[in-house]
Amino acid sequence: MAACRTCGEPLDEGVEVCPVCGTKVAEKPDGVAEQSDGVAEQSDGAAKNGFRTRDEWLAKNTQSAGIELGYSKKFDTPEFQAALKASNRTYTRIQLGVLFGGPLLVALAGSLIGNAGAGIIIGASIAVFVVAIPVVAFFLIKRNTAKSWDGEVTDLTRRSSEHSSDTYYITCRTDEGKRRKVNDYGRSMYDYLQIGDRVRFHPRLNVALEKYDKTHDSYLLCPFCGKRQDLENDDCDVCGKPLLK
Repeated sequence: MAACRTCGEPLDEGVEVCPVCGTKVAEKPDGVAEQSDGVAEQSDGAAKNGFRTRDEWLAKNTQSAGIELGYSKKFDTPEFQAALKASNRTYTRIQLGVLFGGPLLVALAGSLIGNAGAGIIIGASIAVFVVAIPVVAFFLIKRNTAKSWDGEVTDLTRRSSEHSSDTYYITCRTDEGKRRKVNDYGRSMYDYLQIGDRVRFHPRLNVALEKYDKTHDSYLLCPFCGKRQDLENDDCDVCGKPLLK
């Protein structure tokens, strides 16, 4: 009997994915003979390692990676707070750049068209600028003044559109009984979280929901860029910022 190359689980003939750890079963090259009964029995006995379920195997992996039950204590460390401030400065600069740069580029384009069209385009750009100021200010104030809360995921929603990319929402019920809906612009939280998960909302993080129980996860999410990370990583291998683990 074959065994999983990752966790040692004995595998039945024709199985494509290990039922314990989820590792894909490598195809046997042509011409390779079956193991003898003696070798199979040795592999069967030595490779089980005591893991009977995928959760047990993941729990062992997260433990060895230094992941414990509960919200990460790294959030309040100077290193993480410095990364958070830098990330928010970048976010603010992008918002202000869009706010001021967009109308200026439109006005510049209008001035190159000619006198007749220029007035209309410049006027339109000024109108857009005036309307955009309170909108951008609202999002900046909301991001920087919103408070953290703890709660439970109650719904995961995907909305499809013919004219734009799909949108994803995570609905939670806070410990105070309030309903909160969190936008997931990159789908990272939508794929990572499950209904019933305990979460903490961090308003200034791009991946704003931190899971309470990470001990059965097969990967981590970078709270800044949202990319999947190996459990052993302490910092994101994409943006270089610290992970919550």
